[in-house]
Amino acid sequence: MTKGSFIKTAVITAAVAVLLFSVLAIKFDKGTRGPNVHHEYSLGLGFWLFSRPNQGGAVDYYHNGSSYYGNPYIGRFVTMLAWDERYILAYKEKLPPDAFPPDDDPQAAEEGYYIIDKAQFELYGPFDEKGFEEKRTELNVTPSLKLKDVATYYNGRMEKRVYFNDDYRLIAYPDGSKIRDKDSKAVIGDYVSEHAFDGRYILAKRNDLKRALPEEYKNDYRIPDENSYEYYIVDTKTNTVYGGYNEEEFAAKRKELNISKRIKLIKVEKYYTYWYPN
Repeated sequence: MTKGSFIKTAVITAAVAVLLFSVLAIKFDKGTRGPNVHHEYSLGLGFWLFSRPNQGGAVDYYHNGSSYYGNPYIGRFVTMLAWDERYILAYKEKLPPDAFPPDDDPQAAEEGYYIIDKAQFELYGPFDEKGFEEKRTELNVTPSLKLKDVATYYNGRMEKRVYFNDDYRLIAYPDGSKIRDKDSKAVIGDYVSEHAFDGRYILAKRNDLKRALPEEYKNDYRIPDENSYEYYIVDTKTNTVYGGYNEEEFAAKRKELNISKRIKLIKVEKYYTYWYPN
């Protein structure tokens, strides 16, 4: 075989391999019904919509980095959704038989309307349209709450990030906010509500958490307590964490470390990514 023939054969073989791989990948991904992009949307009190475009979604409880077995759950293929402070309304289509990945959840074959009482961890459904309207009337769900296409809520991950430097960052969701090191270890835990950085020192205010709902409700979801907090300082050069301090102790430590008074704590804003300048 000549050198030219060898190169030509190699090119054709590579092209065939790429084509075969593409066909297999399309077949393997059959049923995703859209880009393989995950979206997350907070529905309040620890409940989330997890979904992919054109694939519908699932509604689940996820709080402080964990989901909880036995809590109300609506599996794929949720296509319509609405919620208020107390209830989540959803319409779920039957999961297509060719969906990938396959779903062994018993709800996979169910189609209909659902209602979740977020405060009492109660799941109602599936209903037909008439039964759904009767149940929402019984629960006194406001008539103005209307189901919308889940695509309305596709906006990417609801994650907030603040990069202090290559080794430290703040990562936050609506129900949690931590400062982590490069190994993803939590240096300051929930709930970091304010922060500042001067190039070496990270300053942080951390609020304690309290129940969002009175004791009689089953949902133990926690929110920041505005009246209970402490302060921390992280020396990113020596990897030393100081705190937690009250306001007087914090001011004294700042002075001891010669941290300028011009460095002011700022609130963790919603839905942004920010890099401190080098």
